[in-house]
Amino acid sequence: MILAHTIEKAVSICVKVIEVPVSQRGAATSALSAVGNGKGKKGKSGGAVGASALGSANISPDEEHEIATSALHQLMRLITWLCVDNFPFQKTMFTGAKSSILLKLCQLPVRYITNELFKVHLLPALAVLCLDCSSNFNLYKREMSPAVIIEYMSKALAFVSNAQLTVSGEAPSGSGQTGMTTPQTERDSAAATTALAVGAGVGVDDEADKRRVMVELSRRIPVQFWPVIIEYFST
Repeated sequence: MILAHTIEKAVSICVKVIEVPVSQRGAATSALSAVGNGKGKKGKSGGAVGASALGSANISPDEEHEIATSALHQLMRLITWLCVDNFPFQKTMFTGAKSSILLKLCQLPVRYITNELFKVHLLPALAVLCLDCSSNFNLYKREMSPAVIIEYMSKALAFVSNAQLTVSGEAPSGSGQTGMTTPQTERDSAAATTALAVGAGVGVDDEADKRRVMVELSRRIPVQFWPVIIEYFST
């Protein structure tokens, strides 16, 4: 439960930062610093005066926004890894009192369901939080349509099948292989995908970027689970 509480608090801080409009980032920094530093209204607890929401006085609001975005993406990656094919953990740590994590993710800015480079962070986390967990799935359906996950995973599955991606990201012609692991480090992959997402446009037009996003998706959720997710969200 400590891990779930820590993730929930970290998600909350990141969401508060990224939800601040560009025009209000400077003015909102001091208000959010109380959250980042654990300070109450009277400022009795620790934390440096004038620090940002993420606890540093040495970064600009724009830099803070970028750091929070990257951190949130890593948190969603962690949530996905913890829950995929791990029903006991999913059931124990992310339902009931901790369902607020799911709520916060469902209420992220619209770019997380319209921009392919942001979808790869949010939608896998939502999918595994809900898979075979009726309480989470019912909560999800009150906030978002199952069609969002169905369409995303269906398109991903079709892309993998058509592109015939393998271990290195590309299969020999006619091999029929669709696995999508890669020898690159997980950290490099996440950093590359996040770098694409920060300041990206609405779509992913470059074929190499599409493949990179699909590789990252397969690292979060193994390809064999994709049809299972589609079927579950279609019920």
